[in-house]
Amino acid sequence: MRTRHTRAMLTLGAAALALTATSCAGSAVNPEPPEPPTTIGAPLELPAPTGVPAASLNDTIDERHSVRAFSAQPLTQEGLATLLWATYGYRSDGGRTIPSAGGLYALTIFIAIGDVEDVPPGVYIWDPARNQLGMISTDDPRTDLEAAALNQTAIGDAPVTIAIAGSPLRLEERYAERAEQFTVNEAGHASQNLLLMATALGLAAVPIGGFEDDRVSATLELPAGEVPYYLVPVGTPAS
Repeated sequence: MRTRHTRAMLTLGAAALALTATSCAGSAVNPEPPEPPTTIGAPLELPAPTGVPAASLNDTIDERHSVRAFSAQPLTQEGLATLLWATYGYRSDGGRTIPSAGGLYALTIFIAIGDVEDVPPGVYIWDPARNQLGMISTDDPRTDLEAAALNQTAIGDAPVTIAIAGSPLRLEERYAERAEQFTVNEAGHASQNLLLMATALGLAAVPIGGFEDDRVSATLELPAGEVPYYLVPVGTPAS
């Protein structure tokens, strides 16, 4: 029979384990959900998402493939807005473009911008409700982000890398130990939408999951507890 002392020790051990837990991505998970990052200056309002050339979903799925070579052409604001909308935006009926466990939405979208028309280089967070970018830092992050991603040159060459991050703690109250799995699932939904929209727009993109979490978090200035799941460099394909 377990003594009261044994039960207390087990409880303390479980609490300590929870405080030092790591995500599937390998980043330490804060015991509290992340706070919003501090942004610089006024938000930048993006244009409405653009229409895409008519194509069947079958064709778009069939044509999607990973592309790691990009031209020097900048991405347009309209193109960026359309990619972000597909990734994690709001549909015309008020719902979201991807499913989320319990409709709680555990992700946050960050953007490493090197070359977007009329947008200064830097790290940004996207507000899907307002379709606005909030600047987090002012330097071109691509060189540091490439190094954090094990020197994968697609990140250094692409005009934009969209970072899909999130926190399982946003789902934990309802889903307990399944919260992490549901957050990873959600990141997969978002990245697939992003890749298919890039294909529909005639852009190149590649999903990257191999990186040093702490270095990516530092480069993007992610709030404590915000776990990076995917980096997706996007741009015009090299000819």
